[in-house]
Amino acid sequence: MHHVAKLLETLSSLPVNVAVLEPDGTISELNRAWRAFAAATGR
Repeated sequence: MHHVAKLLETLSSLPVNVAVLEPDGTISELNRAWRAFAAATGR
């Protein structure tokens, strides 16, 4: 489980928008850049 947490932490620190998708296309994780975009645009 530590590896997953470290991977998510690394993805979150990237300055580009990154989303982790489930096999069916459902978004399971968004990084900080996506969250900042959502907050800035009211989404």
